[in-house]
Amino acid sequence: MPIVTTPPNGQPYPASQHTFIWNMQGVYHTSSKVIVGSSPGTDNYYAGSPKNPGTYRDDYVTHPGGNRLCYTRVKYQKGGTTWYTDGSTITTFTST
Repeated sequence: MPIVTTPPNGQPYPASQHTFIWNMQGVYHTSSKVIVGSSPGTDNYYAGSPKNPGTYRDDYVTHPGGNRLCYTRVKYQKGGTTWYTDGSTITTFTST
């Protein structure tokens, strides 16, 4: 199941930190990205920047600060233009 590993689930993460890392855990994909939102599955804080297979790090993720609870999730393509979240774990962090 794809999962965001940085920031750690349930932990505070400074708004000045923009690096997010995820793990696809063997799920087939042709592209992946991390999204950040104010509720599960949304991307209103960061809609993601697609990365090629083998790259599971985004150094330009924006999030709001102000001790807001944020939700992260990995989206991926299996080929074509459709983005999937099948089996992708939703994690949270507090943007400080």
